Amino acid sequence: MSTTAPSAATTSPSSQRRALELFWADGTFQEELAGKIEALHTGMAKIVEHVKGSYIKGRGFLA
Repeated sequence: MSTTAPSAATTSPSSQRRALELFWADGTFQEELAGKIEALHTGMAKIVEHVKGSYIKGRGFLA
């Protein structure tokens, strides 16, 4: 049994459409995701404050 999600290339157009309808029907999913991203960034910033010489590196993959 595979634990990985199917890629867009292997899912049917109807299941892709259903995912769009389910998750993007209104702004709820986007708002929840934005809150989680903000919490992640806040947590990472706190770590940087307490660990000498550390910094946040990356290209903003989640935001």
